Amino acid sequence: MSLVLVVDDEPAVLEVLEEVLGDLGHEVIRAYDGVEALEVARVRRPDLVVTDHMMPRLSGAELCKALRADPELAAIPAIMLSAARTSGVPEAQAFLSKPFELTEFEAVVERVLRASAAAPRSVETSRPPPDAVLREVAAQLEPTLLRARAALGLPDGQGAEEGLPMQRALARELDVLEALRHSLLDAAALSEGKVTLVRERADLGALLQAQVQAYQARGDGEVRLTLPEDPVHLSVDRRRIEQLVDALLRAVGSGGASAVRVEVTQIQGDASATLSFKREGATDGAPLDPASLGLYVAGALARLHRGTLWVDAGAAQTSPSLRVVLPRA
Repeated sequence: MSLVLVVDDEPAVLEVLEEVLGDLGHEVIRAYDGVEALEVARVRRPDLVVTDHMMPRLSGAELCKALRADPELAAIPAIMLSAARTSGVPEAQAFLSKPFELTEFEAVVERVLRASAAAPRSVETSRPPPDAVLREVAAQLEPTLLRARAALGLPDGQGAEEGLPMQRALARELDVLEALRHSLLDAAALSEGKVTLVRERADLGALLQAQVQAYQARGDGEVRLTLPEDPVHLSVDRRRIEQLVDALLRAVGSGGASAVRVEVTQIQGDASATLSFKREGATDGAPLDPASLGLYVAGALARLHRGTLWVDAGAAQTSPSLRVVLPRA
């Protein structure tokens, strides 16, 4: 199944195209002009854009050019439909002159999607690790962590002042190992389908602000959070979403990043919210591995909420980014 953005200023045309694409097994999102389509594309990153040519604010041809001019959208293929033009534009992968047969439209859509699949722009995290190995490693870590924490304890809460900074630094590293141990156990439980959600209505903005404060309080780095004006309410398992956000902050914030930019976007009429995580100012960052343990756990938690986690494969190695799409219903 692919995500297709259909753009037309005539609702009746949108209805027909959405029905045809839905029958082909694709998920469809709508936009009513080129400006709105660009906004939607930046948030949802569709696999294909199907656009009319004659539209207010931004024509189909101008939309295709704008897509190609944006490095993060340039690889998204486009099909342009028009009753006014007799030919397409170089920026579109295909052109259909109106009126056209629906069978012809279906064939063009499938052809363009097949051609685009050879160069994917993003990768969904999905590779489950072997459960038995995860549990064994977690079990081996537990006594080691307990002994290490005991060795760091200060009698009566006192200690040599010169020793305190090192002890605090070691304690932080042990916290990282403890988080890894919990991730191993969570990955095993998720892979076995043993995790259930306890849902409640939550304000996503408030939840993110709390996680950002905890992340910065640990000294892990700076986070620049951007929220929409209107509250974004989701039905989620609060603890699991906090776990997901923390895993993504750790993944994107590693590798010498000076800051992590987190942005929440919701588009009117769209039944989902998108969380974007992007590394800023990295000097020696490594690309994100979609099969890493932390991203596997985060991706599994997103899917458990009927959402999706994407690693943007086209991003520069020094500024990788992640997107989580969660349903608002």
